[in-house]
Amino acid sequence: MKAELEKLYSYILKLNLQDGIFKTNIPYINIQKSSAGKLNFPILSESFIYYIVSGSICAYNDDGFREFSEGDFIISQSYRPTSCTVQKNNMFLAIIVHFSVDDIVSVLIDIEDEMLKINNSTDDILLEKYSEKFLEILIRIFDSCGNRFMMNHIKKEFIYEIIVSSYGKTFIENSLNIQLSSKIFNINSWIRQNYKNEFSVEDLALQANMSISNFHQKFKASVGMGPIQCQKKLRLVEARRLMLDDSVNVTSAALEVGYESVSQFVSDYRRMFGCSPQKDIQKIRKRLIISGNVRDIPDNEALN
Repeated sequence: MKAELEKLYSYILKLNLQDGIFKTNIPYINIQKSSAGKLNFPILSESFIYYIVSGSICAYNDDGFREFSEGDFIISQSYRPTSCTVQKNNMFLAIIVHFSVDDIVSVLIDIEDEMLKINNSTDDILLEKYSEKFLEILIRIFDSCGNRFMMNHIKKEFIYEIIVSSYGKTFIENSLNIQLSSKIFNINSWIRQNYKNEFSVEDLALQANMSISNFHQKFKASVGMGPIQCQKKLRLVEARRLMLDDSVNVTSAALEVGYESVSQFVSDYRRMFGCSPQKDIQKIRKRLIISGNVRDIPDNEALN
């Protein structure tokens, strides 16, 4: 697998990219490169697979954080980080392969007569198997660059492999839901980019050209929570990242993510994560030390 990753890495290096997300001459593939610091994880209304070729990131959401390194992948409909940080001292490269709803439906129609046996296990052996299979497909895509027929054919094969993986059911259901709620997902993307600012449900409903009640109902059904709750979650997860990665104190973190009241921030934080910001960050740092992932840890007083 190492040799295959190096081959893919060499393909990307030839593009001579700066930091950021860039289109390639393969219509459905983008490349993301980052040297250090906070990573802007792609916000796409389409489904995609995010395959890490080099480096590693720490990805945060309301469930905590996970580390992803070369050979790991994220399928957009199975895991959605709210923020990511590139681990120090390495260049981060990832390939983003995105699929339209029409792409997915086309594959589903082609295989509707097959008896698909979805394996629901996600143990390390299967994850490694998926990673190797996805890597092999990516190499063939780059090898076929310029041959539109082959690139489109391999893309359908990629979708098929995701569908028959343990992520298949979630991938299909959520991908099709995107088509039914495209306005909602566009608004959700807007919230992710503007969560530090104040806005009302009325503002968002007007932006979506929907009544307030209809908008709120559809948003909650599609995203799993109301728009204001979504904003609050994004603020708290980003504040958690700031305190952990950048050693920002509680007051500064609260103000940075848009809170006007520190006491309200602490109250909301405790409600979401189960303890005060100080205790939560201390617990995470202890876990990192135990797992051997030691970071530059400041004195506890820095959190106050």
